[in-house]
Amino acid sequence: MNTRLCYLLFSAILSGLAPMSAFAAQIFVTNYPSEANAKVFITKYPSEANCIVYDTQYSSDNEPGVWFYTKYKSDARCRY
Repeated sequence: MNTRLCYLLFSAILSGLAPMSAFAAQIFVTNYPSEANAKVFITKYPSEANCIVYDTQYSSDNEPGVWFYTKYKSDARCRY
């Protein structure tokens, strides 16, 4: 798949996750690709990334591009 198309698709998915109250996106990591909303590859080098996000320990963080990893699938707004 074209990298520009991947970037647009990933951006569209992330923008759909933007909560109205500006809290961190709540993410659940699944072991099953079929139940994932997005497929994410984590890289060591920012120059290889199309999108840069940061993880947080607090679901109330209100910075753009911040992900909070939930323990339970039912708490998540997105699964990857």
